[in-house]
Amino acid sequence: MLGIYLVSTRNLEKPKPVHREHMVERIGLLSIILLGESIISLTGTLRNVNWDILSIVAAVTGFIMIGLIWWIYYDSFHVNERIKSMTNGFPMLYSHLFLAMGFVILANVIRHAILNDLNMNEFRILAITGMSFFYIGKQTVYIVFIPPFRKRMTINTLVCIFITIASTFLPKMEYTLVGITIGMLFYTFANFKFILTKDISEYVSKE
Repeated sequence: MLGIYLVSTRNLEKPKPVHREHMVERIGLLSIILLGESIISLTGTLRNVNWDILSIVAAVTGFIMIGLIWWIYYDSFHVNERIKSMTNGFPMLYSHLFLAMGFVILANVIRHAILNDLNMNEFRILAITGMSFFYIGKQTVYIVFIPPFRKRMTINTLVCIFITIASTFLPKMEYTLVGITIGMLFYTFANFKFILTKDISEYVSKE
């Protein structure tokens, strides 16, 4: 009886194979919903703004930033469906917890930059935390399962986070938001130039 119990316990502990296409589709839909909530939060903020040049700059930059988040996240998202060595869903599910928190925090970064209702230290913590969570959630699966992406993704992320940190020392939150967005523009360019051009056929199945 003890032997049967131990065998059944081991079977329960073994992760079940994941249907990658189904899981990736559902996580992608959840991410779209979270981005949509960010846009709703941003548009709701615009009703309570005393408009001046800086608040207009912050609002326009916020919309650009949300577009860049979408671009950075989805430009290689389809690759997840074909990663050969991803046999269970834990890496993607757990990393996307950080991604979801990053989306929420960055939406609040944009909102507070428009309203200008935080001190710079609080805003700095929000911005750096939100960007870090976003990149941890976005890139964990690629770094774990696709070795050709590791070095360049790490470099791109460190540069982008460095630009974010440097931007938080600018005198106004609106300037900081512009700096963060410039960092994302760099990441988008570097992603197309140095990452998506790599041969990863050894690690993914054919479409």
